[in-house]
Amino acid sequence: MSLYDYDARKKHWISPRLALVYYEDLSRIFGENLIKGDFKKVFEGKAVALTLLGLHRSTGIHYMMQVPVEVNNSPDIVTMNLIEYVDRPVMMNLQDVEVVEYGENSEEDIATFLENRKLSPAAGKAYDEKTIILCHITKSEVRIDHTALHEAIKKLNPKPWVYLMGSIPGKNNFYRLVRVWPALDSPIEFDAVEEGIKYPHPDSRKFGLGTAKKIVYKKTNLPHPSPFEVFELDEGKLKDKFGVA
Repeated sequence: MSLYDYDARKKHWISPRLALVYYEDLSRIFGENLIKGDFKKVFEGKAVALTLLGLHRSTGIHYMMQVPVEVNNSPDIVTMNLIEYVDRPVMMNLQDVEVVEYGENSEEDIATFLENRKLSPAAGKAYDEKTIILCHITKSEVRIDHTALHEAIKKLNPKPWVYLMGSIPGKNNFYRLVRVWPALDSPIEFDAVEEGIKYPHPDSRKFGLGTAKKIVYKKTNLPHPSPFEVFELDEGKLKDKFGVA
């Protein structure tokens, strides 16, 4: 699915803070049953939410996110930020985020891993410059030469941007985010709890067509969507499957 055809008004946009709160809520509800097989979008959403906290710390840009209704199609997650212009209304800038996990069972070096999964000429045809490939690193004790990785990706010259994100060993709730393509940036290290607390409101918002030239987030009394709505989960089916009241 192209972002040019994406209907951004179908559901609520949520803040990365709310996405992480809902991840914890679902963890309490489903416990050890919260595994990727049934909750793939929850884990992808968590990775993207952490990334947006890091980007906000670095750039100050206020991002929101949503899991598309069509969960089996690309993109995995859509993010957006609003942009003001002098001569036209506020515009919604959309980004397609494709999440790939470099985990304990990943045996290739990370450059080969990314090429095989997302950046080969064949795979890369599906992605354009509006796409972010987010490599979520969950493998323990992995060392990555960011300069060498950048040079390896340069040989492929893909259109999408590439970020790496993972936790920092020995530092609870700390994460490292680095863009390795098209430019190689300095790593961003951040405390997810601290960044989540100070992330700007609102935590959820629906948008329609408008003519305003200024970004204004109006406070409303509308309830937030549920975690099941946010992550496109069948609440009844999952609670029945795992015996949750």
